[in-house]
Amino acid sequence: MFEQVVKKLAQWALPIGLIVVVGWVGFGFFLFLYIEPYNYAWSRGEVGDFLSGLGGFALILVGPTAAWQYMQLKEQQKQNHEAGALKIFETLKPELENLSVRIFAKSLGVKGFSLPDLEGETFESLRKRFWDFDRTLFLRQLQKEAVIREIEIRLESGDKELIEAVARFRKMMIFLESYVSKTDAYLEDDFKAALKSTEVFQAYEVLSKSKIFATERCLAN
Repeated sequence: MFEQVVKKLAQWALPIGLIVVVGWVGFGFFLFLYIEPYNYAWSRGEVGDFLSGLGGFALILVGPTAAWQYMQLKEQQKQNHEAGALKIFETLKPELENLSVRIFAKSLGVKGFSLPDLEGETFESLRKRFWDFDRTLFLRQLQKEAVIREIEIRLESGDKELIEAVARFRKMMIFLESYVSKTDAYLEDDFKAALKSTEVFQAYEVLSKSKIFATERCLAN
């Protein structure tokens, strides 16, 4: 409501200003040229003082315009930060999706077996779906308890490639999440909610609650 009022005032500032200037100057002509109480001749200084009163009107009219420009600047900053967050997200998303495949493969796919939670599907069948049309497939798989347990077991066994993949996933997500948190004041709640509801963030949240990211070897990488 306040922004709408300021916007209206800013839009009408110029015409109102012109009306005030013309009216004030016209009143001055009428006052100094046609009205001479006590036959008093006006001095130039008094005319100047009268015209300087326009400065007060200018401040009143410039105020709403300045306030509106400030609001516009904040809106532009918000849009720039949202665009920056979205750009970083879109840049990291393909790599995070590929890392989800690598993490899954190193934990489960190496032996080619399936889990009950995967409804009998093998790693190869899942990977085919991933490349064909479902790029978030393995991000969803990483959120399943059975898969998380297998990842934890493989991490404890010291699988170097799995440790590296998990550590990279964690670092990229920490960077992405920190950027969103750093620009929190500029991001709309709806935008943040939409970003946090993506499979990338959902997988990160689930994995963060497990022991996977807390593994000493992952933290060291």
